[in-house]
Amino acid sequence: MRVKGKGMIFDILHNYLICNFVSMSRFLQFFLFIGLITFLVSCSSSKPTYTYRSSKKRSKPKISSTIKERPAAYDFARNEVIVAAIKHVGRKYEYGGKTPRSGFDCSGFVSYSFAEAGLNVKGASFHQAKLGEQKSRSSLEPGDLVFFGKGKKVNHVGIVLKNEGSILEVIHSTSSSGVRIDDINHSRYWNQRYLFARDVIGSNNSYVNSDKE
Repeated sequence: MRVKGKGMIFDILHNYLICNFVSMSRFLQFFLFIGLITFLVSCSSSKPTYTYRSSKKRSKPKISSTIKERPAAYDFARNEVIVAAIKHVGRKYEYGGKTPRSGFDCSGFVSYSFAEAGLNVKGASFHQAKLGEQKSRSSLEPGDLVFFGKGKKVNHVGIVLKNEGSILEVIHSTSSSGVRIDDINHSRYWNQRYLFARDVIGSNNSYVNSDKE
């Protein structure tokens, strides 16, 4: 089988050698013989290359329509609440207290901290327990509210400060120590009294739907 592009050269070389081979010197005969062998080997070993192109177009990954981008104000509000709450650590407890001057009870501390962040969360702890949306304990974020009590009766509220691994830190105003931070996952007292938690920031239109960034 002839190789395209090299067949004509092969014919010319073949005819020339037949006509002049006998009159050539042995050295030249040997040289041409080696060259011919090399030429034949290269022709027989060359293989055509093919480029395969798929007719199928690569499809782009689809983004689920159920995933919604939450506004930047949502995360900003959480941070503002935490900043407002932390600066009152050590403040004394006062039943019915709603200001730093008087001291705070649990719900008063929550209301004041959220108000400083521009959020409206008023009322006693059992009123605050009806606001927003309920969340699972594992999905809690800074700024969420956690509620404590006996049975189904709410009698205490705190603000989630940190939820990482086995740590669930809450900042709250307690009757024994005033405003303090507790890891309720490692507190037998608070762990036994934990009832549920709620997100009041995502549903608080007074802030999240505003122009704050």
